[in-house]
Amino acid sequence: MAVVAPNPELTERALRLGLATVCDEPFALDAAAAARTVALAQGVRVPLSPYQDRPPEATVSPSETPVSPTG
Repeated sequence: MAVVAPNPELTERALRLGLATVCDEPFALDAAAAARTVALAQGVRVPLSPYQDRPPEATVSPSETPVSPTG
């Protein structure tokens, strides 16, 4: 397994080496780049997993503040 920084060249290199790859965010700079990377992983039959380590509250705007299940 390879864990790579958000660098398309490193991700592609790991995939071509046959390594299951976890790619840190951002996975790709645009949709076309993401599609190429996914196609490469599928073509070489190697698992690819984008990884995003962001707490859920970081993606919630103040107007969408979750309500506690206890009240």
